[in-house]
Amino acid sequence: MDGERRAVIVGVNRCPDDSSIPDLRYAEADATALAEVLTDSEVGGFDPADVTLLLGQDATADAVMAALRSVVLSGKPNDVLLVYFAGHGLVSQWDHHGGDPYLATADLVSADLRLHPGKGLRMRSLRQDVFERFAGASFLVLDCCHAGGYAERQRSGDGATGLLAALASYESQLTKHTALMACPRDATTREPEELRHGVLTYHLLTALRGAAAGADGCVTFADATKYVKQQRLTPPVGLFARDWGPTAVLTRPGRGGDQAGQPLSARPPEVDFLPLGSPLDRSLGTVSLLLDRVFRSAASDYSSVSRIELVRRALEADAVAIVRLDAAGTHVQEEVGTFPKGELVALAGHLAPTEKRDRYAQLGHVQVGPNGQSTLVIRLEHNSNAAVICLAVVNPDVTFVEVGEPLAVILRALVRCDQPTADEAEVETLTELRRLLGRVPLDLYYRCYQTYGRVLQSMVMVFEPVVTIDPAYRNIGVHSYEALARRDGQAVNAPWQMLDAAHTWGDRFIIERDGVLATKAIHSYAQAHDEGPWHNDPPRPLSINVAVRALLSDAYAGTVREALEVAKIASRVVTLEISETDRIGPAHDESWLPDHDSYFRRRLSELSGSLGVTFAVDDFGVGYASLNRLSTLTLTQIKVDRTILQHPAELARKELELVVHIASYARRQGDAPVARDVVVEGVDDDARITLAEVYQSGIHLVQGHVNEMPASTRLAALSKDLKERIAAKVRGN
Repeated sequence: MDGERRAVIVGVNRCPDDSSIPDLRYAEADATALAEVLTDSEVGGFDPADVTLLLGQDATADAVMAALRSVVLSGKPNDVLLVYFAGHGLVSQWDHHGGDPYLATADLVSADLRLHPGKGLRMRSLRQDVFERFAGASFLVLDCCHAGGYAERQRSGDGATGLLAALASYESQLTKHTALMACPRDATTREPEELRHGVLTYHLLTALRGAAAGADGCVTFADATKYVKQQRLTPPVGLFARDWGPTAVLTRPGRGGDQAGQPLSARPPEVDFLPLGSPLDRSLGTVSLLLDRVFRSAASDYSSVSRIELVRRALEADAVAIVRLDAAGTHVQEEVGTFPKGELVALAGHLAPTEKRDRYAQLGHVQVGPNGQSTLVIRLEHNSNAAVICLAVVNPDVTFVEVGEPLAVILRALVRCDQPTADEAEVETLTELRRLLGRVPLDLYYRCYQTYGRVLQSMVMVFEPVVTIDPAYRNIGVHSYEALARRDGQAVNAPWQMLDAAHTWGDRFIIERDGVLATKAIHSYAQAHDEGPWHNDPPRPLSINVAVRALLSDAYAGTVREALEVAKIASRVVTLEISETDRIGPAHDESWLPDHDSYFRRRLSELSGSLGVTFAVDDFGVGYASLNRLSTLTLTQIKVDRTILQHPAELARKELELVVHIASYARRQGDAPVARDVVVEGVDDDARITLAEVYQSGIHLVQGHVNEMPASTRLAALSKDLKERIAAKVRGN
């Protein structure tokens, strides 16, 4: 089925117990009108039985939350929830951070919030208990006036940036959710007499009655919000959108509606959509419970409890052990509980490493002894020393065992995982499930997407310098920086497993990953520059890694544009480095015309024009970073991978000279004013080619240990001593 459409609509004109909140005239009328158009027998897209309307004194905080929770608890992945609130919004005077607003329900007393912050409908509660918990796509419309202490905070210059910004903060971590909000400062301007509605709601009703109808005669939430945004309201409305569920139909007024309220054609027929199921659907509840027990309930002590203890707790088993079987015998390497040693004989007989069976034919088995004791056995490793290592779980909860091989995948991934946090371990476990089974239920997909977002947000960006080399130390200095993701500012290595996980899940994860990291890189770089030694000068160039699939996404381009605007960084500063791990070509269900190279060149040209950024090839010499990529793409920079430096010296010199020749080709042809920059990465004293030979090949930019400047969250100039050491190496000393 297409899923159920549910709505909770609230309107509050007056808070009788709080004289500090002025009365409104049309909030309850707004809510009533919206409910009527949504349930209209001719144009409405909602069944009246699925719409809860709470007005005036009935709209208490408890009543609103109870109505919402009843929808949440019965919600399914393809359901839709629309929440509308017309009334006052406020940030209490005691909340000096201004980050968690309230919606003024009929029973709100703003003076009580200082000592009893839970006595109201708080946006945090909506986020945590409603929108994060709802399985389907959710939409929120707030037509709010400022009230209470918030107006005083604005006048006092307390640092508040507006109720709209405070309300928006609740949404940034949500998926499957879109919010449309209007919160003008002056309550009297929100309800003009001539409209007899709040301004936002008036235009929303106009859109739903036909003004925003598409060619199919329907008005989706995306259609309605687009129409409202086009009205250029003052102050402007806020639209905080995710690309989940934008096609949810709210009304069906008819095709081509450009007269408000007038349907121009018959209501289109209902169409049911039945999504294809996943083999895991029947076990989804059990799998989700297992994941909760391992990564959510035990998250607080995840890092302090052994992996096999987590398994024992999650499966409610008597004992868990890691067992090794090899030519020398069978023994327990690690155990929790009391593992019955008699089980080792049976294990040895079934998993003997000398047997010629295909070790990948099965992931595990259950053996039942004469006393009725069952042992779940999962193969963890079969190594070149003819040893089998397995996980043995004594008397696990049979409910989990019935899940079958997905259980083995989850437990094997958990036991072998070396991720430091519960969120990262959960992503790795779900990624292994996706990789081996090919597809997982949408609930698990969304779960991983949300968890992956938290992991990305926890990362920090460090900046590794690219240094100009020269025989004279005075000409040596920091040319530019590359932004690199790390778990924290002290980490040396990138969290490669977490970064690579996106490719197993597909475009949405890749775009989210690259968008989050690009935003972090730009914002962090702006701050580091302002606090660094060149704060009075324009920022030096910054390189940011990007996947091919992200470059094809308008959402990624919009994220980069917004980050540049907010950070006030000139777009010409940023170079996007095209990952060497990505093939330039269409996905299996795409077609790039007229050919792959031309299509991608045109895409880069579009991005260069709209964003103003430049592009580079990352890690030439490995992966897909081929000569064809260097020769056909419009680039400002070429990065040479460190592996070339490990080739025989004569070969490495020839390879570097070839790259320099290609980099200067456009200039020689008169198509570019200067040659493209060439940067050699990973330069250190162990390379087979010296720094002097790199310089003699025509390359004057290097990145790596030779610079003696580790990647850091801060920017720093090179000391004179370091410049002299680099210059001496360039001279061959």
